[in-house]
Amino acid sequence: MRSFLVVFLASLVALMSGCIPLPIPHDRALSPQFYGQVTDDSGSPIQGAVVRAVAGDGDVVVENENQPLATSQTDERGFYRVGVTERDSWYFLFFGAADGLCSGTLTVTHPSYEEQSFKVQRFSTAYPCNGFKVQQDIVLKRK
Repeated sequence: MRSFLVVFLASLVALMSGCIPLPIPHDRALSPQFYGQVTDDSGSPIQGAVVRAVAGDGDVVVENENQPLATSQTDERGFYRVGVTERDSWYFLFFGAADGLCSGTLTVTHPSYEEQSFKVQRFSTAYPCNGFKVQQDIVLKRK
């Protein structure tokens, strides 16, 4: 009977607090998952372009050492996929309204082409970046 009371009280406290923390290791998205193809003016794919995603409204030109970012390169067909994640140990289940803003900046650079940047954001429920995918096909102009 005593163990039932302890479990009941712990459950009641968790429900009253509005969330339940669960020890589930996972990768938590901090930015949208960007994907697409990088081409030149003629439509030819650009291989080896550096594609960088920064979480939030960060400026990738002047990087902050605390700014979460992820970097990738385009493949031989010009395709890329990049998104900022962090390894998290706890997963929180929310009871009730919880919302947030998911935003990120995508920058593409290549030595022979002009740099291009794009910012996106979405207001959504708890864990707003989970499942947020943005297709961004990019056309770079020669320098």
